[in-house]
Amino acid sequence: MKINNEQRKLLRKRAKYLMSTIVKDMMHDSRHINRTLEIAKQIYKSINKQADWDLIEQTVLWHDISRINNQGTGILMFYFDDLLSVKIVKTEFKKLNIDDYFTRKVCKLIMEHRLYSRGGKTLAGQIVRDADKIDMYSPERYDIATACVVDGLSKRNYFVRDFVVMGMNIYLFLCMVIYRRTSRALNYPASRKIYYSTLKDLLKYFNHVKNTDKIIFKFIKRRIKKRIHDEIKIVLKLI
Repeated sequence: MKINNEQRKLLRKRAKYLMSTIVKDMMHDSRHINRTLEIAKQIYKSINKQADWDLIEQTVLWHDISRINNQGTGILMFYFDDLLSVKIVKTEFKKLNIDDYFTRKVCKLIMEHRLYSRGGKTLAGQIVRDADKIDMYSPERYDIATACVVDGLSKRNYFVRDFVVMGMNIYLFLCMVIYRRTSRALNYPASRKIYYSTLKDLLKYFNHVKNTDKIIFKFIKRRIKKRIHDEIKIVLKLI
């Protein structure tokens, strides 16, 4: 069952309000949601709008809603954020009298959006999954996270600040190594084209942003850039 226009507006408003309360996880805040939604919209249009846009939009808006409760337990959130988001979705959708069938479909897509999945068998699920994973390499997302670390630790020991930012760079590098076939795992040609553009922007970020040059070990920076170059070569063959 589809949602009506009034329900659609209420869900958008509630999701945006809840996401605006995130203060400890800037990599999963409303800016991540907005970027992911825009990517999903581009992919959706590329397949001639054959999927259910309401389902795609609401899944994107709510897929990281558990981050409002993130108290810095990164490992816990990595493994259980989907389950926690589903729990919140069921509660919030019930308050807004959303049909149970639509609620279950949104929850199913949230559970299927992880990178190591293919987004399930539905068009909507695959679009959500592709969009979310492409944004993982967004230079805007990385820049926001770096800036938050630098600002938050600016009054502390510089070694501590540099160490934390170094950890973020290692995390990005490991993501690109572990998920080195991200381009092959994306479901649609349009997804790969957007991914290619995102990687090019990420490479420009590492080439030109000055603040990272002061606090990142050059070895890791070179490795990240090489990893991006390698991934660009792979995705070019698939476009």
